[in-house]
Amino acid sequence: MSVPTPCIGLCSTTFGDLVCRGCKRYIHEIVGWNGFTDAQKRIVVLRLEQLRIEAVRAHAAVTDAARLAQVAMSLRLPADQPVELRAFEVLRRTAHRWRTMEEIGCRANVAGTDPVTARNLMDEEFLGRAHAHYEHDFRVLLSGQ
Repeated sequence: MSVPTPCIGLCSTTFGDLVCRGCKRYIHEIVGWNGFTDAQKRIVVLRLEQLRIEAVRAHAAVTDAARLAQVAMSLRLPADQPVELRAFEVLRRTAHRWRTMEEIGCRANVAGTDPVTARNLMDEEFLGRAHAHYEHDFRVLLSGQ
């Protein structure tokens, strides 16, 4: 089975970003995606999933996995995803529909954080972590440090 692109249609690399603000891939991964083997694509996807999980954990916790699964099912999200990936995708797609994090089976690490704010914080965290990985993996190696 081929590995689908992580692209979410919000590419910022055309504006000069080295890490896309949408999918968080590195520019060379976006440019070379169609030439990558499925194994190479999976490596990218696994890195992005881990960064997304870390971003969710930095700002929220899943407190009711059954409720989150119910909401995720209504969005046709894969049932075999880690709960943090489900939470991220539910918030990415529907944060504006909810008044509280508890409505989707989650709790924000900062009390009173609404779903839209939580989504934005998680996305900023995800982007920050993607930039840090890029800096570590490429800029440090290229500079010889």
